[in-house]
Amino acid sequence: MLRDISVFKDTLREEYCLNIDKIDVIRDLSSVFSFNRLNKFLELFLNAKGNIDKNANFQMAITVLLLDLQEV
Repeated sequence: MLRDISVFKDTLREEYCLNIDKIDVIRDLSSVFSFNRLNKFLELFLNAKGNIDKNANFQMAITVLLLDLQEV
């Protein structure tokens, strides 16, 4: 979904979206979030995934992700 928001924000073309069934939400969120903020979200998700892949405690990794998302 994050990818679709970024793509729609950049191109304004629905046909490039994978989650076409959620196009109304994608359209709304693309107007709310800046590219910088979307990139920060992606960075935080990838960081959490990396921590989980490194066998970090899943619950702790998700908790940290949620706390970090609140700061963005």
